[in-house]
Amino acid sequence: MTWVVSGQDFAAHAFLDRYPKLKRKLEAEDDVWNRGDPVGAGRQREDGGFSLTICDGDTTAGAVEKIRRVLQTFEPLRVELRGHQVQSELRIGLYVGSRKSFVPVLHFSQEDLQFFAQAGVSVTVLGYPTSDDEDEDEDKAE
Repeated sequence: MTWVVSGQDFAAHAFLDRYPKLKRKLEAEDDVWNRGDPVGAGRQREDGGFSLTICDGDTTAGAVEKIRRVLQTFEPLRVELRGHQVQSELRIGLYVGSRKSFVPVLHFSQEDLQFFAQAGVSVTVLGYPTSDDEDEDEDKAE
């Protein structure tokens, strides 16, 4: 589950200079980019931004609460971002189809949705199909 902030004219590195601890973490563990930075073969970024992994796990239990706690700690940064033309998005990827995660459920209460709306953070849920057959094939190969 990743918080992504980006905008066409957003100078992410310069913006994050005011948050040096976060900037070091993003540069070491996640991603920070500026418009024009190279990405892939012969391509350039069309916007500037950063992405912060909030949580990554096999279960959705407690995920919404953790996301809210993390985003609350960044309230001063989120308030400052409102002065920039950026999109603030929470991307939630769920694996579906395996025994551990056949039909994962992520519940958003009215209060959760209100929190994200007031925080200016849109929510996108992505489903990634998977199956236990791939795991069994890997086990047979060993």
